[in-house]
Amino acid sequence: MKKKFSSIVASIAIVTVMMASLFAPFANAAPMTGTLHILKYSMDDASQAGESTEGLQETGQLPANAVPLAGVIFEVSEMTPADGKAWDDSDLVFPKTGQEAIDAANAGLIKLAPLTTGANGTNRYQTNQNGQIDIPDLNGYYLVREVSSVQGVKTAVEPFVVSVPMIDPTDNTTWLEDVYVYPKNELSSVKKTVDGGLLSHGENPNTWKITTHVPNTIGQAAQNADAGKGYFHIVDQLHPNFVHESGSVKVTGDKSGELTRDYHYEVIEPSVDNNNTMTVKLKKEGMEQLANGDGAGQDSVLSVEFRSSMADDYDHNTSIHNNALVFYSFEGDPDNPDPPTEPTDKPFIFDGMVGFMKVAADEDEAVPAGSTNKKPLEGAYFQIATSEANALNGNYITRNGNVVREQSDASGVVRFKGLELTPEFDVSGNFTGFVQDSFWAVEVQAPDGYNLIDGPVKITIDASAFGNKIDDQGRPIPNTVELKDGKEFANVELTVVNTPSNSRLVLPKTGGMGTLMFTAGGIALIGVAVVLLVVYRKKTRQN
Repeated sequence: MKKKFSSIVASIAIVTVMMASLFAPFANAAPMTGTLHILKYSMDDASQAGESTEGLQETGQLPANAVPLAGVIFEVSEMTPADGKAWDDSDLVFPKTGQEAIDAANAGLIKLAPLTTGANGTNRYQTNQNGQIDIPDLNGYYLVREVSSVQGVKTAVEPFVVSVPMIDPTDNTTWLEDVYVYPKNELSSVKKTVDGGLLSHGENPNTWKITTHVPNTIGQAAQNADAGKGYFHIVDQLHPNFVHESGSVKVTGDKSGELTRDYHYEVIEPSVDNNNTMTVKLKKEGMEQLANGDGAGQDSVLSVEFRSSMADDYDHNTSIHNNALVFYSFEGDPDNPDPPTEPTDKPFIFDGMVGFMKVAADEDEAVPAGSTNKKPLEGAYFQIATSEANALNGNYITRNGNVVREQSDASGVVRFKGLELTPEFDVSGNFTGFVQDSFWAVEVQAPDGYNLIDGPVKITIDASAFGNKIDDQGRPIPNTVELKDGKEFANVELTVVNTPSNSRLVLPKTGGMGTLMFTAGGIALIGVAVVLLVVYRKKTRQN
């Protein structure tokens, strides 16, 4: 059974007990004062909250994912009937919710008098490190409003009303001098993807998407914007390997649809001066639009999309991660923002590279392929496949729609970049290997004067040469990977030999037409020799 824990702050059960406090003549005399205890928690899932404690102190264990929230500010106001009114008047319905109390105050039916025992003599009270506020010496009915939450909160608690002291819900003859409420917040989340997932392999361009919840206080943030308070910013500092595509930013609400740049939001493009950082700032008009949504309800999700391409000299065989930061407050200072919310999982690009040495054998050696006197060979062209069968059938890897084709350079080195090496990690984020551990290269054009190598060449990935990246304290960084020891290639060392075309005959395979041609030619030569021998002997006898 779920432990008791207030689900949206003020339940009707509390109000029912409050009404009993007001009208029940059978209770003993009320104490002079009581204390309101507000215990503020965050939860990953609000549906796990359970039932209200109805003012009683929680004596059991709170839900496992309930975490105390420090720094949350509440305003508390005493609620009394307006002049000439009484709670038992027929035209004055006792407010059951905070919103009903606010509406009644706006209608002139009740008065809301701010307490003055809070910070600096105001009616503001802030939760401590345990997420708790204690307000003593109370006697009456109170409206409680959450006016400032901590960063990362998805929804602020709805206003609620409470009676202090309060009739004990388990015994209508006694009073609670200590009244406990357990308002909770569901935390917002930020998700970021690249090309629709957490891993991509450096295709150009790459599409990044940042998704975050729209807090239910977004309307208040819009109202405070004119006073220079309230903000909603999405910040993305791109890795130097990424080149932002100017003008590619698109901001969308799940109900509002695509917002208009420069009207609903502004974009600060990445540059050298801002350390390659892109910033999207919602304007007042943008926050108003999100608060209005489709007219029937506010937006609940905001997404920011943009594109980037890889720099010319980007890194290979290392995970290139990219983060995102979301800053939000409905009344904070945008020039001094609260700590941001960021994704739990950081998307990354891993661009695999394998390579090998292309050499030429000494043409004077009897067995060139086994030569120990090899030299780098430039100008050999190769294509690459994911399996031997694909290599034999001509099904080669493509990139951006074109078959990948690489040439050996002046040092004889052939490099294949942009390969889809997919790293794997254990539950602790430790690198364990790759999904695929081999590729197959096929020489499709040999340099002038050299023979093509016969068949595909297997390139095996050396996973033991990789490991997690290390932080400044020498600790492995979870879910990261890089090639170690300054190595360039991800594969086991490999040398591919070409033989000069005049160093030996390249015989056809057994059973080919070439064998039949050589056999027939040999028989013909033997026949000619026999005929010449017979003629020669006849001439000798005649002489």
